[in-house]
Parts: sequence; C-alpha cells; structure tokens
Amino acid sequence: IIQDKQGNIWFGTDNGLSRFDGYSFKQYSEADSLPSNRIESLFEDKTSRIWVGTQARGIAIFEKGAFRANPFRWEDGPRTVYWIGQAADGTIYLGTDQGLYYIEEGSVRRSRNPKLPERYIVYSLKSQTESLWIGTNQGLYRSRNDNIQRLALTKLPNTSIRCMVADQHGILWLGTG
Repeated sequence: IIQDKQGNIWFGTDNGLSRFDGYSFKQYSEADSLPSNRIESLFEDKTSRIWVGTQARGIAIFEKGAFRANPFRWEDGPRTVYWIGQAADGTIYLGTDQGLYYIEEGSVRRSRNPKLPERYIVYSLKSQTESLWIGTNQGLYRSRNDNIQRLALTKLPNTSIRCMVADQHGILWLGTG
C-alpha cells in the first residue's frame, strides 16, 4: 500500500492493483498491461511515476494514465520484485528473489558486488542520505560510495530483514521474519 503525491491510495493484491482517489476505486489487471495480477511491491519515484513489482514477471510503470509492462530489458529475465527504491542519485533499485538489481541505460542489471552473498533474496531497500540499506534473507547490508558492508545484527531473533523504515530522527527500524 502506498499513497502517491496526488493523494491516491494504491493497493497491491493477488488479484491485481486498486487505486482509491478518495471517492471511488479503479481496478487494474493484466488486461491493463500489468505483467501479472500478483502484486508484490509499489513505489512512487521522484518524478511521480508509480512502479509496480510483480511475482515472477518483473515490473510495470504507471505514467500519464497508463501502464508499461517491463519497459526495460532484463539481462537475465524478469524476476519477482519484492521491493523498489530510489537512491539519492536517482538510480532505481529492485529487490528480487534473485538478489539486487538496478536500472541503467534502459536495462535491468544485477548487482554483482562480491561483498553480497551469491544467492540471496532482497526483501527491503531504504535510501537514506548517502547510504542504500539492503535487507536480505541473509542479513542487513549498507552500500555507501560503492562500498558494501554486512552489519552484525546480534540482538535480533532473526536476521532475515523483511521490512525497514527510518523515523524522523533517521533511526532505522527493522522488521524480521
């Protein structure tokens, strides 16, 4: 669930996408160019485009009243997109069932940083000042200036980071599972 800059509330479900404008609901599905009706993530970028992550079929972007399914070429095929985020420099990152991807020059590329595990699932991303926080099924990582480090989370009952949010003081809160 997200609320966009115009006040619309977007709901991703296993049966498509719904938008509530304060008065009525509008339903979207594969018939409206979504790549799948199984919605995993929603994100609004700095230019007010709505990004939709789907199960096993990549992304769609809602812009100018219409969806474009997978408008970028995937280097190794569309993935399940659990999380979408944007870094301070404008780069769009995708947290998928096969790791961290980013969009560059019209393509979706896999991040191949050797400090990230070879096989991992990215459940959450958070861009904060100059850092990109990466929550995975194998712990929490911070990327800053192309340097990635794994953070020790010894006090948590589980190190699979499913969600995160920063409060008004910049403190990062983690949800595990």
